[in-house]
Amino acid sequence: MDVEKLKLSDSDKSSGTGFLKQHSVYETYPAHTHDFYEIFLVTKGKAIHVVNGITQLVTRGSFVFIRPEDLHYYDYFKTYDFEFMTLGIPISEMENIFAYLNLPFEILLSPIEAPNILLEGSTMVEIEKKLEGIGKQEIGEQRHSFFLAVMPWLTYKLYQYMSENS
Repeated sequence: MDVEKLKLSDSDKSSGTGFLKQHSVYETYPAHTHDFYEIFLVTKGKAIHVVNGITQLVTRGSFVFIRPEDLHYYDYFKTYDFEFMTLGIPISEMENIFAYLNLPFEILLSPIEAPNILLEGSTMVEIEKKLEGIGKQEIGEQRHSFFLAVMPWLTYKLYQYMSENS
């Protein structure tokens, strides 16, 4: 099976992150890996997410972390479709954030299954707003500054979940 390795553009790298909002499984890539980390949040609907051969049902509030070498793709769940926002984060940016927070980076690499947190209530709304805020910033230094302001908080939320479930 020929698997595509997605790469961040130079403008996404200079912004500290790529941002993408997709409105259907149809818009997503077939099975792929990355040269970056990815965080995505499902904002509507349901879909199947297959990562490293493990099938996950993702629904509104699913907050998922993908490592560069994770092989993943999406598929329809019954008659449902979904919408989601995704951040592509350069490896060096993620390493810097973990170092800044004094967190063990190894926790990101250990589970075979991609960490999948189901957010609800005010936490869901807050994370959705922060991700949308990143996407609304002008590409370049403005987006990078906003990303650096919110990403440590998002990373810490993810780390809390991973350390509680490892």
